[in-house]
Amino acid sequence: MEKPLYNQGDLLQYQRRTSKVAHLVVITKVFTTGRGKFEDIYYTFTWCDDGSKNTYQINTLDDDLSFKLLARGQ
Repeated sequence: MEKPLYNQGDLLQYQRRTSKVAHLVVITKVFTTGRGKFEDIYYTFTWCDDGSKNTYQINTLDDDLSFKLLARGQ
């Protein structure tokens, strides 16, 4: 199983390469679904701009260069 790059409470910056506008997100939950070879790890995060939430598989978020770690959660 792949280890998540981010942990609950981490603060990330999201910025597309074509945009000068940066957005902040906080990882609010790291969880797994399935078992064995079908196990997947997900992040739930909250956008600081408007409080909306999204859930992504870890490889989707970990491999996305638009996200950058700003601070580790305690």
